[in-house]
Amino acid sequence: MTDPVTSIAAALQAARERSALGIFLGQAELYCRNSDCSVREVILTIKEHDGPTTPADFGCPVCRRPLKLHHVLTLEESDDDFERAARISVNEQLYRLRTGSDAIPIKVLLDDSLPPDLTSLSLGPP
Repeated sequence: MTDPVTSIAAALQAARERSALGIFLGQAELYCRNSDCSVREVILTIKEHDGPTTPADFGCPVCRRPLKLHHVLTLEESDDDFERAARISVNEQLYRLRTGSDAIPIKVLLDDSLPPDLTSLSLGPP
């Protein structure tokens, strides 16, 4: 089994190498595996203005058990993910307005493109 500190350190280092900025700014997503704990996901915003820092471990803010790492994203990757989610949300909302249905096809849920011309959208029945 991989040591959690080693995998966190490796993920942070890999993200630093992917970053185009002079300093590392990013985000780490971790989760608590303790089934008795009410915390599931923990998102950390990381800014290494004074150079690389790798904590000894990340503990759950509630139960203090070690957190498991999902991933580390650079600021650029995090911004891209946020913008992609926003585009998908727009497509979901437009679909609901056009159809009146909450049953959204997977094609719409995966569509991160914007309509070519928002002014030409018909929000009436399909």
